[in-house]
Amino acid sequence: MKDLKGKKAAGEPNTSYMKIAEKYGAKAVTYDNATNDQYLTDVAKGRTDVILNDYYLQKMSVAALPDIPVKILEDVYFNANFTGFLFDKKNQALKEKVNQALASLKKDGTLKKLSEQYFGTDVSVKPKQEITEKVSAE
Repeated sequence: MKDLKGKKAAGEPNTSYMKIAEKYGAKAVTYDNATNDQYLTDVAKGRTDVILNDYYLQKMSVAALPDIPVKILEDVYFNANFTGFLFDKKNQALKEKVNQALASLKKDGTLKKLSEQYFGTDVSVKPKQEITEKVSAE
């Protein structure tokens, strides 16, 4: 993270990733509603130096745009991420149906298949990498 000092970090304004980049001394280069190819092309052409973002989102972007010569740094992980669903507390029946559907999809291998198709790895299981570094935007 200390290597960010003086670098140009690309991203959407006011996101936690941009706040982290700025906290570590990067100069923010912000975009509004930019496409992934614009972000990646700017890094490839040296207009920016780095994009801090969700690992799986970046992995999908790089895979979808193989002609843009950029790469994801291996073994650089921070801030473990967890995604979930929000339900109205009164709607426990819907929550149960979603949980049952997810359990069924996991059991029959559909979650693994979809994960590998879209993310190139099985995101339905805990990652092998242990993420111990927590960085904050504050």
